[in-house]
Amino acid sequence: MSKLKDEEVRYVEGQHEGIVSESLFHEVQEILDGRKRLYKTKKGSTDLQLRGCLICPICGRLLTGSASKGRSERYSYYHCVSPCKTRFRANNVNEFFAKELRKYLPCPGMTELYKEVLNQSYKQNTKVQRETKRDKKWKTTR
Repeated sequence: MSKLKDEEVRYVEGQHEGIVSESLFHEVQEILDGRKRLYKTKKGSTDLQLRGCLICPICGRLLTGSASKGRSERYSYYHCVSPCKTRFRANNVNEFFAKELRKYLPCPGMTELYKEVLNQSYKQNTKVQRETKRDKKWKTTR
């Protein structure tokens, strides 16, 4: 931030609720300043739903995906674009991912308990933010 004419630079906390969260604001600023790379996920092939979401186990970059044409059908792969040449059959990865997700399905009759636990956890984790917001509103209405 630069100063205007002969005024000193200073930060002033706004009285309104922000449109975006402070963490999202700072993340966007890092992208705009070139300190953080923006990854875009491609849409398209239903075989490659995890494209742009998987991380290469060798170099740590995001995996992309593409299909190869065989004699009678197309074969989809998740692969790395770096020199490490990591490559996985998409149907194997997708099946494994679906199998892992099934582990987190709630047992019959437990859905309401899970909702209650998640609500309590959320309220506990956001308690300070809610109190700060309430205090600000109280000060401005006095």
